[in-house]
Amino acid sequence: RGHEDALTIPLKAKKPRRWFVNSMSDLFHREVPFEFIDKVFAVTALGPQHTFQVLTKRPEQIRKLLVHIYSAEGVDRLSPFGIWLGKWLGGTPPANIWLGTTCENQEWADKRVPELLKVPAAVRFLSVEPMLGPVDLVRCENWSDDIVMDPETGLRECCRDCDYTGVGNAIEWVICGGESGPQARDFNIAWPRSIVAQCKAAGVPVHVKQMGARPVWSNDPDDGSEPPHWGRISYIDKSGGDPGEWPADLRVQEFPR
Repeated sequence: RGHEDALTIPLKAKKPRRWFVNSMSDLFHREVPFEFIDKVFAVTALGPQHTFQVLTKRPEQIRKLLVHIYSAEGVDRLSPFGIWLGKWLGGTPPANIWLGTTCENQEWADKRVPELLKVPAAVRFLSVEPMLGPVDLVRCENWSDDIVMDPETGLRECCRDCDYTGVGNAIEWVICGGESGPQARDFNIAWPRSIVAQCKAAGVPVHVKQMGARPVWSNDPDDGSEPPHWGRISYIDKSGGDPGEWPADLRVQEFPR
């Protein structure tokens, strides 16, 4: 469902602020019309004072849709919007758009992060939430910020065959957290501790969002044990959203500069 009346809301705000686009849905879902996505990006172009955070579970669709919009007959490539979009696809991303993807476990990190890196972005970020298992951001293959020119399209493309450069060069922000709600799954606090350690080592800002409804602990996160072998943690805040109740080393809520 596209809410046309909501598109211009950011343009009415003169003071710079961050906007989380489609907080309860996915802008790149197959049911979202290209025309509506076109309008969303037109608004981001008209509001350069704002920062727009776009999170998707379908990063492979971002570049496809941008190319589709740019090549559509309705877009004048010589118009300000057409020039703006062409520069983006050419490797000069708009400074006010952050692109992120969700990777709740290792399987989806391995699949989605390389797809995210195909699109030039001022800030690329990962939402490791709800975190459903340990995620090693260093082991993922073919993560690179190197860009090469595609001779057929004339557009710049991420080279997936170059050497791995690590999270510090390819990803500028990582969010992690547990699952909330009555059906929440276990969240081993060893998992966010690992994410925080990886980001600190790489110099990447990390934001621990919440412990979720079912935080647990295990001395060995890789021992394959299941509850009741894990210890339960009880917080007053049932969503685990109060940092004052967390272990001190997990009270980290940083943002990109």
